[in-house]
Amino acid sequence: MKNKVSAILLFMAVFLFSCTYPSATLQKETKPDGEKILKITYPSPKMFAYDIAGGKDQWGIVFAINDYTQICFPPPGTIIDNRWFYYFGIVDQDLNPILKTPFVFEETKKSESFFAGQYMAVFPTEKGFLIVYMIEGSFYFTEFGTDGKKIRDKTLFYGNQKENPERNSILSIHYQNNILYLLLREAPEDIYTDSWSINLIKHDIEKDQQEILKKFIPNKEGWYQVRKMDVFLKDDFLFLSWIDGKEYKEDPENSSYKLSPIVYYAACPLTEKQCAAYQTVLKTNNYFQSDIRFLEKEGVFSLVIRDEEEFWEQKIGEKGALQGTALRVSEERKKIVSSLFDKEKEYPFQVIFEE
Repeated sequence: MKNKVSAILLFMAVFLFSCTYPSATLQKETKPDGEKILKITYPSPKMFAYDIAGGKDQWGIVFAINDYTQICFPPPGTIIDNRWFYYFGIVDQDLNPILKTPFVFEETKKSESFFAGQYMAVFPTEKGFLIVYMIEGSFYFTEFGTDGKKIRDKTLFYGNQKENPERNSILSIHYQNNILYLLLREAPEDIYTDSWSINLIKHDIEKDQQEILKKFIPNKEGWYQVRKMDVFLKDDFLFLSWIDGKEYKEDPENSSYKLSPIVYYAACPLTEKQCAAYQTVLKTNNYFQSDIRFLEKEGVFSLVIRDEEEFWEQKIGEKGALQGTALRVSEERKKIVSSLFDKEKEYPFQVIFEE
């Protein structure tokens, strides 16, 4: 019996140290109607995500695939190796891969993270593409040239200093003029004496300088219920819109609370340390089915709000001043603005995952 147990343990040890995973491939497909699709192929991905950025006559794509190894002993089966693989690839304007195959630039064991939301992004630079991504509670960046060669090593630029049992949120990752903008909803150091806040991390990559602006958007009650944020960088302003929820009782005799959604807006000068001049744009009906997008098209800059099946638009003037109030859009205009909230149209071309 002892020999059998030893043999099983030896088998499991060998199996653990010999875990191998397949590689992802990237290729172009063309539909019968002529629409081009970028297809990522990987055998049985458990989870995946991606982001796209347009460079000089090229598109950079970063995607993450989760996979694990599972054994049947002891039943019903045990996951013994659970990993995230971060890939990077480059295609031309016609979606033909420039690199022969996408490559893994980061591989890490999956672990419980204290951040929810978007955890990776890619941005065009003068030399190629900058990739920003999160591992556990820490944020990194690295840069690749247009030929796929690394021109900036993996760099840690922000880490969650305290593991908090409540989950923080990544509200936005942005990059412009060599500066990274990371907006986070984070728990206070002391949950009993302080409130949740929206914090801004500004990191100048070239100068290797950083500002951590705690409570960038001040609120005595805190921002615990913030669930959505959209960001637009323009004219030395950081334009922000976010959805918060205020608790209320629909029935005074009922102990349960509901959330009344409120859409906020702020035009924050990039030189300011705090953004206190925010405004209420609209009170929507459904906290979980409200969404927001900035839109700049044909000389018009506006904030579009989706409230269940209805759409509202708030025009924005010079220096971020709101023009009038948010108005319900016409049926004709609805056909244009509704596409902002279509995930398949979020990027300039469709990306699909297939086994």
